[in-house]
Amino acid sequence: MLLSIRDRLPELYAFCLSSYSQLSFLFFGSRVILSQDGPQQGDPLGPLLFCSTIRPLITSLSSDLTLGYLDDLTLAGPQSVVAADIQQVIAEGSKMGLRLNPSKCEVISHPDPNIVDQTMSSFTFVSVADATLLGAPLFPGKVLDDTRLARCGDLKRGSGQTFSA
Repeated sequence: MLLSIRDRLPELYAFCLSSYSQLSFLFFGSRVILSQDGPQQGDPLGPLLFCSTIRPLITSLSSDLTLGYLDDLTLAGPQSVVAADIQQVIAEGSKMGLRLNPSKCEVISHPDPNIVDQTMSSFTFVSVADATLLGAPLFPGKVLDDTRLARCGDLKRGSGQTFSA
């Protein structure tokens, strides 16, 4: 992480080095815990440091579509290319202390996809009509309709005005 900041944001390096190069003490009641794994949740620099560290991995992937938002990654393209990228994320991510959690991974596809990759076959299947990305519907269908109706209901309740969907 510090090397990433040194290379990409050298103006922040001295500050980050002084903040993260030594163990820090976390206080929990009367207990003291040594923090040894970089920024903690809630650290305002945490997202920047994380993204700077994983950026080379994300930019090295070959999928037709590669989107990343912090630790959420979306890949799209031919199955063989996406599968190879997933293996690269697993291998390179483990060198950074990151681990892919297959129970939180999804394959978005039309019905009955022929998934041949063993890792991808362990992911949850989501039909195109039910697909969302970071909570936003991706395609027309029931999920989009439900989201629009819920949002219109929120607006109606918040403003006292009537909307139709």
